[in-house]
Amino acid sequence: MEFDYSIDQATPDCDLISTDLPPETGGVYRAVWPTAGALAGGLDDGQYLLRATVYDGAGNSGVLGPVKVTVDTKAPTVVISAGSLEPIEDDGLYYTNERKPLFGAIAADSSGGATGTLASGVTKVEFLYAPLAPEPDAWGDFTVISEDLGTSGFAVYPPAGMVDGRYLFAVRATDKAGNQSALMTGDTPPTYVPGVIRQVVIDNVDPTGTITAPAAGPVKDTQPVFTVSASDASAGVKQVLFRYALATTPTVYTAISTDTEAPYEAEWGAVDLVHGVSYQLSAVVTDKIGRTYEVSAVTITADLIAPTGTITAPTAGTVTTGQPTFTATATDAGSGMKQVAFQYAAAATPTVWNTVSVDTADPWQAVWAITLAEGDYKFRAVLSDNAGNTFETATVDVTVDIPPT
Repeated sequence: MEFDYSIDQATPDCDLISTDLPPETGGVYRAVWPTAGALAGGLDDGQYLLRATVYDGAGNSGVLGPVKVTVDTKAPTVVISAGSLEPIEDDGLYYTNERKPLFGAIAADSSGGATGTLASGVTKVEFLYAPLAPEPDAWGDFTVISEDLGTSGFAVYPPAGMVDGRYLFAVRATDKAGNQSALMTGDTPPTYVPGVIRQVVIDNVDPTGTITAPAAGPVKDTQPVFTVSASDASAGVKQVLFRYALATTPTVYTAISTDTEAPYEAEWGAVDLVHGVSYQLSAVVTDKIGRTYEVSAVTITADLIAPTGTITAPTAGTVTTGQPTFTATATDAGSGMKQVAFQYAAAATPTVWNTVSVDTADPWQAVWAITLAEGDYKFRAVLSDNAGNTFETATVDVTVDIPPT
């Protein structure tokens, strides 16, 4: 049996491929492609006629065929169609709250040409997805959403659509010869074929956040540290808007500033708190989908004035005990007194202060746990109010002189 071929045309002129002798015990006749000459690499891509001529022992012959075949060794190409999975943000991702985002493709095949309806050489286009992390680098990492046989050119999702998450969407084309389009380039290192993939974030859950500073209550600064912890499970946080309202009009907010990067902190700018005024601080967290969350408000009162006080005992001069009575007066017109720390320093080291004790309630008095040796000392009291303002009293010079016994 002789096997031959010709380029598909009106008047075929066939060229011999090979001859196969009759199988000794019956079987299939097969063409054997040459390993040298013009056909050493097989047929080039194109359309051909293949036929076989059968000869019997008397020299009679019969022709089988011809059969028209298309040789196609080139993979088709495919891209995500314009308008699908858009707009793309500056970070290269497409953010959406749609569980069935518009996802289309246009494919082309070297033997059949490009068509918007996925016809000609392309037999199907598949719409696939994979988790964005770890980064997929082979078709086996993907799951098929649906395949298109040339009707719509768009993905058809299951009824519930996609769950929230971060994905890599991709399209893959297969032609009639079974060739598939590529995911990765042959570069070193390999990269995704342009137009084949899209990073997609689907998010239907609001972000969350809490004010981490200041705590509710009095504050001592005109521009206190104002920070927020914020998070978003899928899309990520886009920004945190810091704002304030007067406690008397708690729903009328004024913006302070917006921060787009963690750690999220307010920049007060020209805004200064006023002593004695109460404020409500709040923040609005926005994720990259556009979903928002209003952080629970914190009420603060500005106390910008330090407390005042004096040492009432001992008076300057000599004391005859190593544990003299040590008292002070302390007042605060704002947030109120928190504590009084009673301290002493040896006259020889007047900047090295030692704390005797701390009192948290009026009357303010030290409790001695030590006994001072004879010598010269300085006494003072450090007053703190509930906002954190402090005040150091004037010092009192004392000489401890213990009478002999």
